[in-house]
Amino acid sequence: MELKIGLSGVARELNLEDVELSADELKAAVAHSLSTDETLELKTAKEGTVLINPKSLAYVEIVPEQKRTVGFGLVPNV
Repeated sequence: MELKIGLSGVARELNLEDVELSADELKAAVAHSLSTDETLELKTAKEGTVLINPKSLAYVEIVPEQKRTVGFGLVPNV
């Protein structure tokens, strides 16, 4: 899963991959952080931690992992 986080006042978005939460857990964590004004803490698979002030959150986009195909796709008959 890829996570794209927009921060107010910052031109570039924050991209995270391999966050250790499911999409539902992530939605709940963001909602909790916004409602309680607590810092959003995200752990990555590489044992890194990202802390985000909820007041600076502009948006959170959750991109599900896409299956990658190898080889040739469908080739139309010529």
